[in-house]
Amino acid sequence: MYIMREYVKSGGGQMYFGSVRFFKDLIVIGIATILALSLGLAIFFGVKYSSLKKEVEENSAVPVISDVGDNTADEKKSLEEFYNDMTKQGYDDDEILSMIEEKSPEAFDKYVANVRMIRNAPAYTKAFPDLYVEAPKKNGISDKTIYLTFDDGPCENTWNILSILDKYNIKATFFMCGADTEEEIAVMKKCVEKGHTIGIHSVSHDYEKIYTDVDSFLADMQETSDNIYNATGVKPNIIRFAGGSVNSYNKKISKELCEEVTRRGYVYFDWNVSGQDASQNATWTSVYNNILNGVGNRNNAIVLLHNKNVSVYVTEDIIIALKNRGYSFDRLTNETTPSQFVLPTDEELSEQ
Repeated sequence: MYIMREYVKSGGGQMYFGSVRFFKDLIVIGIATILALSLGLAIFFGVKYSSLKKEVEENSAVPVISDVGDNTADEKKSLEEFYNDMTKQGYDDDEILSMIEEKSPEAFDKYVANVRMIRNAPAYTKAFPDLYVEAPKKNGISDKTIYLTFDDGPCENTWNILSILDKYNIKATFFMCGADTEEEIAVMKKCVEKGHTIGIHSVSHDYEKIYTDVDSFLADMQETSDNIYNATGVKPNIIRFAGGSVNSYNKKISKELCEEVTRRGYVYFDWNVSGQDASQNATWTSVYNNILNGVGNRNNAIVLLHNKNVSVYVTEDIIIALKNRGYSFDRLTNETTPSQFVLPTDEELSEQ
């Protein structure tokens, strides 16, 4: 009875549902709901648009042609996608460049600078298109670690060195000159099978020839790389310059050589301890003392040795002595922080 009385009071004796007031209220509620939804959608799409706009501007802010070693693969990919999308939409190169210039003048200026750099680059940067590897994304070097490296193989002595390393379960690095015979190919394969690293050295080892100019060096580097790959199935990604990255034969072009090798993704390794076993006067005693004195109290060391008779005789004793000092041993990879000689400055080069 109470409910019926309230219905009569509120509607002049009429039911509320279906009344004029009911429909007025319904219209007001509907309009309010539409306005609320519209406002909510506007805010949502506004935020979404701003986020998308920012993403497009950030992607287009990276130059179309990236600096060498300056941008990540993801940045390069986003630019390729941007360029491809614009091309599919019917824009030509000039229009795409105009869009970049309008959105980000800084990116456009960097793009132009890169184009100029590429057009003015030496001819050797366009030669040997297969002489590229993926550059390392990180590098580091282990504490209390010795990295034994052997240059100038493969040869018969390499077998003996491998046996010694295998005896102590040690991995090392061999900078190879290449293989001409079936036995040399077998040695190189065994190095890979045993888990050692093979790096590029020089197939000719003719200093006057390979250091005539950068093109001559790259030609020798390509031949050495192909030789190692054909023998082992592994494409080497580290290199040791014959005679080191800076020597009396290459000093005038050493900076160009190192920059070009690095640009192509390779890591070059010199050394900070040398056994000096390539000397004609080298003896067991001299090589042994050179290495132990050179290592001293170093936290780590990259040791230069060769595939020489004297090196075979002294390697086991060096391993035992350094193990007794608390060192472990490891091989080099392109992610190992390299020991590199100091390159001559532009002023020093101009004075030569």
